[in-house]
Amino acid sequence: AYLLTGLLTAKQDGRLLKGQNCGPKGKTVRYYAHPIARKDPKWVGFLNMTFRADLLENQILKVLQDTLRAMPNLRNQIKTIVQTELAAQQPNTADTLESWKQQLADISKKITRLIELDEDNPMPEVKAKLKELDEQRRNIEQQMQEVQNTHIAGVGNDVEPIVEAVMQRLKNLAEELPNLPIYQLRQVLAAMTHTIWSHVKWK
Repeated sequence: AYLLTGLLTAKQDGRLLKGQNCGPKGKTVRYYAHPIARKDPKWVGFLNMTFRADLLENQILKVLQDTLRAMPNLRNQIKTIVQTELAAQQPNTADTLESWKQQLADISKKITRLIELDEDNPMPEVKAKLKELDEQRRNIEQQMQEVQNTHIAGVGNDVEPIVEAVMQRLKNLAEELPNLPIYQLRQVLAAMTHTIWSHVKWK
């Protein structure tokens, strides 16, 4: 299993890196690699660079633990998140946000299908379509943020009990991380970061 699947992204072209096993049978090593550069570096314009999965994942988990332990310094950010979630539950907002979330899910599926197609047969038109879909995603996310910001003011500041409960849970979570199943670790990572950028070009 690969903890960073769906998060680790090539800085050069925005493609998600994929996990792969390398080495003789019984002594395989897990790596992350660019999905196309490992097969056709000439087409993407740069040589592939692989990342040892165990080393990278351990470092990411250490950063995540340090972030969780530093949560007292992030109280204001957590408060904003709570206010945003409460604002999203207001009747006039919930339906609109749900519609946009569905659109984002559909766009994500299309992007995934195109990337898989592009791996086997790289085509310029696929790259153009990926760029178009990414622009659509960014526009929807911007609209969602604007609506949420408009309604946060109506939520009020009486969210401290919720914020305190979240703070305590995050503090405990930092110590529990090493013992969590990988699917739960992935959920924690996905909740705290949108993308992990990696430089996949040899220098």
